[in-house]
Amino acid sequence: RRTSYVSAEGARTEWLWNRMNEVVWKRQPDGTEISVTYNGLMKPTSIREGAAVWRYEYGGLNWVYQIVNPRGDVTHFRYDVEGNLTHVRNARGQTYTQYFDLENRAIGSDTFEGVRLRGALDLMGRMISCETPDGVTTLSYDAEGQLAGMEYADGESVELAHLVGSGATRIDNSSVLVETWFDGVGQPVREVQGDHEVAIGWKGGRVAVVSPSVGPPLQSETKTDTDVRVTQGSVLFVLNQPSGNETIDTLGQELVSRKAFADNGRLSTTALARRSPAVSLENAAAAADPNRFWWRNYHYGPSRRLVSELHSDGTFIEYEHDAFGQVLSRTRQRSGAVDVESLSYDAAGSPRFPDVVLDSLARPISVGGEIWRYDAEGRLAARQTAEGEWLYRWSTSTNLLEVVTPKHRVEMDYDGRGRRMRKRVFRGDELVSATDYIWSNQVVLREVDRVGGATRTYVRRDGSWEIVGHIDSSASGDRAYLYAHDPSGAVVAAFDEQGRQVFAAERSIYGVYTIAKDELSVTARMVNQFDDPDVGLYYNRFRWYEPRAGMYVSRDPLELEGTLNPRDYVRDPYLWVDPLGLAMAQPPGGRATAGRGHPPRPRRPNPSTMSTDDTHTYLTAPGYNATNGTEAVPGYVVADDTERTGRGFRAGTTATVDAAGDAYGCHSCGRSRAQVEAADGSFGHWRKDHQPPLSHVAAGDAVRGNTSGVVRIYPHCPRCSNTQGGGLASRPPTAAEAARAAAIMAPRAADGTRRGPPRR
Repeated sequence: RRTSYVSAEGARTEWLWNRMNEVVWKRQPDGTEISVTYNGLMKPTSIREGAAVWRYEYGGLNWVYQIVNPRGDVTHFRYDVEGNLTHVRNARGQTYTQYFDLENRAIGSDTFEGVRLRGALDLMGRMISCETPDGVTTLSYDAEGQLAGMEYADGESVELAHLVGSGATRIDNSSVLVETWFDGVGQPVREVQGDHEVAIGWKGGRVAVVSPSVGPPLQSETKTDTDVRVTQGSVLFVLNQPSGNETIDTLGQELVSRKAFADNGRLSTTALARRSPAVSLENAAAAADPNRFWWRNYHYGPSRRLVSELHSDGTFIEYEHDAFGQVLSRTRQRSGAVDVESLSYDAAGSPRFPDVVLDSLARPISVGGEIWRYDAEGRLAARQTAEGEWLYRWSTSTNLLEVVTPKHRVEMDYDGRGRRMRKRVFRGDELVSATDYIWSNQVVLREVDRVGGATRTYVRRDGSWEIVGHIDSSASGDRAYLYAHDPSGAVVAAFDEQGRQVFAAERSIYGVYTIAKDELSVTARMVNQFDDPDVGLYYNRFRWYEPRAGMYVSRDPLELEGTLNPRDYVRDPYLWVDPLGLAMAQPPGGRATAGRGHPPRPRRPNPSTMSTDDTHTYLTAPGYNATNGTEAVPGYVVADDTERTGRGFRAGTTATVDAAGDAYGCHSCGRSRAQVEAADGSFGHWRKDHQPPLSHVAAGDAVRGNTSGVVRIYPHCPRCSNTQGGGLASRPPTAAEAARAAAIMAPRAADGTRRGPPRR
C-alpha cells in the first residue's frame, strides 16, 4: 500500500491505512490533513478535511440515512424494505421521491420541484415510455438491444444507428443529421454535422488534423506531451513546453505565456511577455524578464481554496470561505478603492444574492428587478425586463428553441445529442446574423458566420476543457489570440500575437463579467460556458446559466445523479467546474485513465464483493488496473488468430506480458510481483489473461457476426487467474455478457502498437 508519494516537483503526499486496507488519514502537499473514521462494517462515519467535518449515520442494513455537512445542515435518506432509495430530503426541506416496481426497477419520481415523472418498462427492463408535464415520450430498441429511436411529446423524432463497439454512427432528428465514419481501428475519420462535414486525420493514436468543410484545417503535431504544436494557416501555437517545474505556451514568434503551479497542483502564477533575443525561452515571462508585461499571482489556504490574488496592475483580491468551503466574500482593492461582494447561502448550500428573490421551490422569480416565470417543467418561460418581456420556448428534450424579445427574435437548432448547431437572429423579418457551430464531441470547435463568411476556431489542449485561445479567419487572413485564465479556467484576458491586450474583464464569484475592454466580442466565460447576449444567458452545453443568480434556468437533467440542489452551479466557483451543465466536477487532476484508445474498465474492486456475482462481471473485462502502457513496455498484447483461441502463444507474447506485469502489476487487482509473492508465494511467469475471456470469445464473435474482434492478453496474478477460472467455469456467458464481450473486442487506436512480435 502506498504510504507516501513525492512528485517530480517535490510535492509530498502521505497516507495511513487500517488493517482492512482502508485509508484512515491523508496529508496533502499543501499540508491539509484528511482523516476518516469507520463503523464495524467499514462504512465511513466521519470525514474531516482541515477544520471541516462531514458525518454519516446508518440504519437498516447499513444504509446511510443522514449526512451532516460541516455547517451542521442535514440531508435525509429513506429506503423501502428492498433497499431501494425512495426519499431524499435536502437540507432546505425539499423532497425527491422515487417509485419502484415489484422487480425493484425505477419507474417514476416526483422531483425536488414537484415535477411528476413516470415511466414504463418492457419485459427486458428497458424504458419504453416516459411521461412528463410535456406529455409522453416513447423509446424503441434494435435487435441488439441498443436505443434505436425516440418520439417526443412535441413531435420531435430521433433515429439512431449503431456500430458494435463504436457507439452511435448515425443520429437524425430531422433537423440536424449527425453521421460518423470510423477507420479499421475504431477511430472517427469523418463526420457530418448538419450542413457541415469534418474530416479527421490521425497519427500515432492522436488527432493530427481536423478539416471542417468551412474554414481552414486545424493541424496538431504532438512530439511529446510537453511539445504540442497547433497550426492553422500561418498561425502557430506551441503548448506545454517545460521550463523547470513550470510550463510555457507561445503564440507566433513574439508572445510567451508562463504558468507556475503550487504544491496543491493549482495555478499559482500566470504571466505574459514579449519575446526578446536577449532572453532565452527558458527564462521568458519569468519574474526577472524585463519584457514581462502582465501577470497574476494566486495564493491558497487549506483544502486548495483560493484566498487571495495579486495583479500586475496593483489589484489585490481577498476571499473568505465558510466551513463548507463556499465563498462568503470577495474584496477587491485597487488604487485606494475597495469593492466588496458578499454572499450568503441557505441550508442546502444554494447562493443567496441581495437582488435575487426565490420562490418556495428555490427558483429565481426576481433577478435584478426582472420578474421571471416558468413552464410546467420548471424551465424559464418569460423574463419581464425594463425594455419589455422576453419569452423562451423549449422542446420536450429541453433544448431552448426560440427567444422572442421586444427588439429581436432568436431561433436555434440542435442535433440529436442536444448540441446547439445553428442560431439565427431576426429583427422583424430581417435576418441580421446566422451562426453555425461545429463540434468536437462536447466542445465547440468552430463558429461559422453564415452572413459574413468568417470563422472562429477555438484551440484547446488535448483532452482539456480549457480554451487556450482562438483564431479568427476571414478573406483577409487569420488572426490569433491567446487567453489568460484564473485558477478555475475562466477566461479573464486575451492578447494578440504582438502582446496587445484586446480583452480584459473581472468576474464576480458566480461569473458575472465586468468588461473593461473587448475589441473582439470574446464570449468564452467560465469553463465551457459562452455568453450569448441575444439569449440573455450563458450557454453551458446541456443547460443555460444565469450568473446573476448563480443558477441554471432549468433543473438538472441528471436528477439525483447530479445534485441535490437541482439548479445550483457549483459549491466554490474558483475551485470546482461544471463544463457540461450537469454536475459539479473536480478541477483538472486525479487518477490517470486507462489511456487513449483503451477499452472501458470497471471501477476499483471492493474486496467485500469479490465473492459475489460481481467477481464474475469484474473478471470478464480489462481490469481496473489495465493500461495501454508505453511504446517501450506495452500494457497488453493483441492476440493473433492462434492465441485468441488459446491453442498456443508466441514466445514474444510471454515476454511482453511478463514485462507488462513487472511494470504495471496484475491488471485486475493491481498487485506488483513483490506484493503477490509476499502474500501468495513466488511464481514464474505472469498468467496470460484473455480479455474477453476465452469462454466469452465465441459468444462475442457471434454477436459481432465475424471473428475479427480484437482479443487482448493482459498480465494476471495466480490468485486472480484461479478466481476467474473457477467463476467462469460455473456457467456459460449470458446474452448480455456476450454483447459486452463484443463491445470489448472493438478495435482501438492503441491496438496497432500492441501486436507483439510475429509468430515464428
